[in-house]
Amino acid sequence: MAIKVFEEATPVIDRGSLVHGDLTGCETFVDPDSGVVTGIVDWGGAIVADPVFEFAKVQAGGPADCPAPGMVLPTLLDCYVPETGIDRARLDRTLPLYQAHNAIFNADWCRREGVPWIDGLLTAADAWLRTV
Repeated sequence: MAIKVFEEATPVIDRGSLVHGDLTGCETFVDPDSGVVTGIVDWGGAIVADPVFEFAKVQAGGPADCPAPGMVLPTLLDCYVPETGIDRARLDRTLPLYQAHNAIFNADWCRREGVPWIDGLLTAADAWLRTV
């Protein structure tokens, strides 16, 4: 099912953006007085991709029921859309695709490392793929 959905729904983008691929609070430094980002570290997962892919990865390296992405993502998206002018409908349509991809990737990591989050991640991926 995943391959079929990815083949049918993957957006075509005119050009990619450099995306970090692993943004969490530990990789981002912010000046506490101004709120300005002063640095981003740990670029080991960086790729050139659709910038929406970054949002599927934000704080999403844990189990499927981790509350962190839900606490961070709405505010990020509410700021990103007006700042960049990205089409919100396209973002909302493609984000679940990338979230499913991330969940499948994380489930594979769990399989290799013996981490017991696989079932939850695959259930989440299935749910996201059904919305695409």
